[in-house]
Amino acid sequence: MIDCDVPFFGVRLSAGTLTFSSAHIVSGNVWFHNTEFSACEVILSNMELIGGELSFHGATFSGSVIWLVGTQFRGGEVSFGHADFSGAEVWFASAQFGGSKVWFDHARFLNGKACFGASMFNGSDVTFEGARFEGCDVDLRTASGVGPRLVQTAPGAPGVLLPPDPDQQSA
Repeated sequence: MIDCDVPFFGVRLSAGTLTFSSAHIVSGNVWFHNTEFSACEVILSNMELIGGELSFHGATFSGSVIWLVGTQFRGGEVSFGHADFSGAEVWFASAQFGGSKVWFDHARFLNGKACFGASMFNGSDVTFEGARFEGCDVDLRTASGVGPRLVQTAPGAPGVLLPPDPDQQSA
């Protein structure tokens, strides 16, 4: 259980594995601000964020894989603002977003992927404002409770794959 601040400012990780699996962030903050992940694996699977903040603000992920599979975001904030994903893969499969603020604002996705397969968005605010997608897709097609309004991006925005709009299918 994490209920204090854990700062990892400007850390450089390469060719290794960082694991926070099954951690519970209750009221503290875990910050990876301006951290560089190069050819490594970051495992945050089955985590639970109840309050506080999990932040990768300004982090760089080069050729790395980030696992947030089965993670529950039930409050607090998750920030990937100004993060740079270059040749990286981010997996949010089966993650549950309920009441959290999730920021990908001004993030850059270059030649990689972010997959939200079977994720559930219930009362969360997820934004990709000012994000850039260059040869990368953010795949939300099998996520539930997501759409252009929730993601705050224009329908058909390059790089963002959304589920079909039920209103347009019945028209």
